[in-house]
Order: sequence, then C-alpha cells, then structure tokens
Amino acid sequence: MDVRTMKAEDLDQVGELSAQLGYPIAAAELAANQRRLGGDQDHCLLVASEGERILGWVHAHGVRLVFYRPFAEVGGIVVEARSRKRGVGAALMDGAETWARRMGYREVRLRSAVEREDAHGFYQHLGYRRVRSHHTFAKDLWPTLGGS
Repeated sequence: MDVRTMKAEDLDQVGELSAQLGYPIAAAELAANQRRLGGDQDHCLLVASEGERILGWVHAHGVRLVFYRPFAEVGGIVVEARSRKRGVGAALMDGAETWARRMGYREVRLRSAVEREDAHGFYQHLGYRRVRSHHTFAKDLWPTLGGS
C-alpha cells in the first residue's frame, strides 16, 4: 500500500468512495475542488492505493480562528468497505498528521457523525479523544428561485 498525494486520475475512484459514505459529488465539481485545493499548501489531499486501485482518501486543512491557536482538521476520510481494518485508515491519518506537523500545527481535530460508532472507536484507537458534541447548521446562500 502506498500513501501519496491525490492526482486527477484518482478522482473517479475518489468520487465512488465519497458516494459510499453518503457524500455524492458530481465529477466536474470534484475535479474543480481537487485542482483548487491541491494547489493550496494549507490543504492536504492524500490517497492510499494498491497499484491503480484507490483504497481510501483523506483531506486535511488548516483552520485559523480568532479565539484559538491554529489547528489542522480532517475534513474527510473514506476507506473502501473491503479495505477496512487493514491499516489503510491509520496510514491515511498518519499521512495527514505528518503533513500537519510539517505545517507547524500542534493539534489535529476531526468531526464524526454520532451514528458512526465504528469510526469513533477507530479514532480513539489512534489516540484521538472526544472533546465535545454539537449540532451543525447550514444555510443555502443560493436558494432555488421560484420555490422549487
């Protein structure tokens, strides 16, 4: 298994993995995001692969808030179902943590939906601790015109 920077030719499989976890994304939007974020040093986009097969991916990024020291956050991590419990997720998280250290961040954070209990155990096994629970709110800034 190899952990490396995500490339454009990985995106079909990255999109399939995202959909497996309930985050479908149009191919064009995924490609645009990868081009934009892949060129930003404050974003880390990694894949775990065996040959041409993508086993999983992780996206980490820097967060700067006025009330807290800067930290890195894992925005998403997905490991294909048949590759779980084989060290793929741990290798991806290690890659993200290595990037965060190199960037000078002293802490890595992540969010995980309350129903993903297997994921919670995985993160705790890696040394992460639960620090709070919260609700997430969103507002569509470009609502559909005409009410439909």
